[in-house]
Amino acid sequence: MAWRLRWATQEGEERYAMMGERVSLWTDASGELSLTRPAEGWEWAALLDDAEHGPQLLWRHEPEGVRQERQGEDITPERVPRDDDELQAMRWALRAGDRVLFEAQGVRLEIVATSFGGQRELERVPLAEEVTASAEASLASLALHRGLNRDEGWKGLLARLEQVLQEQGIFREVEASATILWAGNDAFYHEVIWCGRCEEAEASRPGGQESAPLSSLLARDPELRHAVIEAGDAVWRLHQGEDAELFIPFGNGHQACGAFFASGRLAGEASEHREALGRVHGIFDSPASALCERHRLERQLAEAIEENRYFRERERRHYLFKDLVCESAAMRQVYEEVHARVDDCDPVLMTGEAGTGKELLARALHHLGGRQGGMLIRLNCAEVPRELVDIELFGCVASELIGAVAPREGIFELARDGTVFLDEIDRLSPLIQGKVVRVIREGEVRRIGEGVGRRIETRLIASTHHDLQALREQGVLREDLYQLLAPGVLEVPALRERREDILPLARIFLAKFAHRHSAACRSVGPELAEWMERYGWPGNVRQLQSFMESAVLMAREEEVLDGQVLRAGERT
Repeated sequence: MAWRLRWATQEGEERYAMMGERVSLWTDASGELSLTRPAEGWEWAALLDDAEHGPQLLWRHEPEGVRQERQGEDITPERVPRDDDELQAMRWALRAGDRVLFEAQGVRLEIVATSFGGQRELERVPLAEEVTASAEASLASLALHRGLNRDEGWKGLLARLEQVLQEQGIFREVEASATILWAGNDAFYHEVIWCGRCEEAEASRPGGQESAPLSSLLARDPELRHAVIEAGDAVWRLHQGEDAELFIPFGNGHQACGAFFASGRLAGEASEHREALGRVHGIFDSPASALCERHRLERQLAEAIEENRYFRERERRHYLFKDLVCESAAMRQVYEEVHARVDDCDPVLMTGEAGTGKELLARALHHLGGRQGGMLIRLNCAEVPRELVDIELFGCVASELIGAVAPREGIFELARDGTVFLDEIDRLSPLIQGKVVRVIREGEVRRIGEGVGRRIETRLIASTHHDLQALREQGVLREDLYQLLAPGVLEVPALRERREDILPLARIFLAKFAHRHSAACRSVGPELAEWMERYGWPGNVRQLQSFMESAVLMAREEEVLDGQVLRAGERT
């Protein structure tokens, strides 16, 4: 015995059509019903068929307003006495074709008991034997194609299917319709997109209210699967009375893509509608195949976007856990300040000696923050000629006056929705500093020679290895730029102020350069390690990195760096 359930509420006119061998509902002591368990204290009602009791409705709390209908007439429920077991449920005996109706508290519930073991279980209609689609059907199919281009999608296609099924006299009333997208030979669940009377057609996944019974139907019923997917036949499932379910396959050439599902009240006998089904198939097969292909490409795009998001997240973790060495208390404090600022978009100014790793921290701020989807562009302001800084930062239009043969984007425009890192920002002229302030405060960049600004959302990270207050007093740093950057100052300690990080950094550089140069070096000897911790490292991390590469090249056949490396280090 299997069951079909129709559920409707007066509020919002929600309607569902479910089919399955077991249907579970939830009810409270007052008899109120729900498709999902809404709160503690609710118990269950279920439809099932077992060898001991036969088809039955189990109801923990017997509700009011329930009636049982058999062959169009109301009957007195054939109530089976309670068992003396832990279930303690009211059992109502059911037969194939019976309807159980519940109308109370704004809910209408209709349960139909259907037997699939009778002679009318499946009735197949070989679509391949039908006449080729007429010109009228071809024109209707073309109109559906045009509708798909207007983004009507499955919702519009299913709504049109319901209309055509009734216009062709196949159904008196279509109560629910759906598309079953075939997931392959080994798939137990298939994706189901419902229409029915819902305002939006949503793809249902296993476990959803509507999808679970129908999505696994092709896997559970080998005969239906063979007829619809492998043979490409339309299939009727006929029940007692006028209730019927129809499956119409569609595919791309000889490859099955899925099937349409429709349930409702059949008009006449199923055998009378063979030619009408052929016409319906001719109208909907091509549009459905095209829409299925578009659905597949959209799913692939979503998977690619998710894969891209995964690798971006992994890149963020790379910056967080690998490159930032924070063994010392001074560096842990810097890390905490970086972590506190990753989610905002305020400008940041990093100060500290050259070689302390300010660029690495700028990359961490970018990749750990909310702008990791945009570009991070670094510009060392001391390396760009003064006459070109304006163009590099803000771009230009094509102009013979400035020698630009084509329009060019500046780095602020290139890094829209991203981050711009200006190293040695104090090397910019006061005029350029003023333009930078305007770009950040107004969120607008104007190319050289252009009268219209362009909206951007870019985060500024700057750095300098000079004293900030001294730059301000000397007039090297404009007052408005100072006020913009002062709230976000991040002081990066010199390597001699974080001596606990020297050996961990040295081991990272050792592994990196030993792999790059195919050297045998694996560790730092105790004598060299002691010297490295005492040394002042005026060039900071950059000097340590250069020293480790030189050490690896000098003693590439030695597994332990010591001895001659130390003597070379003492001469540094």
